[in-house]
Amino acid sequence: FTLSAPAAAVTLTPNADINGSQTLEYRAEDLSGASATFSVVLVVDPVNDEPFLDGDVSDQFMVEDGGPSTVEVLAEFDDIDFTLGAQTDSHTPIVESNDNPGLVTVTVSGSGVELTLTPDQSGVAKIEVGVRDEAGAIARDTFVLTVDPVNDPVEKIGFIPDRLVNEDVGKISISINGVFSDIDLGAGGDSHTVTVVGNTDSALVTPLNPVLSGLTGSFDFAITP
Repeated sequence: FTLSAPAAAVTLTPNADINGSQTLEYRAEDLSGASATFSVVLVVDPVNDEPFLDGDVSDQFMVEDGGPSTVEVLAEFDDIDFTLGAQTDSHTPIVESNDNPGLVTVTVSGSGVELTLTPDQSGVAKIEVGVRDEAGAIARDTFVLTVDPVNDPVEKIGFIPDRLVNEDVGKISISINGVFSDIDLGAGGDSHTVTVVGNTDSALVTPLNPVLSGLTGSFDFAITP
């Protein structure tokens, strides 16, 4: 406390962010030296101090289809109530927002948050997290999650049926529509070629366009007369 006593008044100024009790003793003395003393107990009740960001919840980098990752939150925040005063306080991590829920699910886990990626997705999400103290006061911070893409293999999802044709038919077309697929096509990040790689009787059948661009279209074959 800071104590000042102008005239007959006594002014007490509590120090910032401190609470508790203190006993003050006063003595009054006259010109002949006679005196009297008395005591006053001053009690300063605590008030909640809001938590504040004391560090930085760092940006995160993950790879498509990677396992869950935990981001520490509590360690990046502080509270004057932790170090000063008689009252106690505690913080709980919270998730405030996620602007790309199709990419990642964010949940509270222990002293931080857990990031669970959506399969076969890549991109960027801005995530706001924070802490809440026992009185409901909140402090926040935002970090950016970047998920880098990985290549997914082409899958065979259909089949090309056998064909029975007459001799001297000249030319036939074989469609590959619905035969192959790639999850990367949805993100626009991949391209393909389909190639004829085997022919057990090249004297009978000759591919006219042995390479197709993309996963749709038709191969043309010439039938030897």
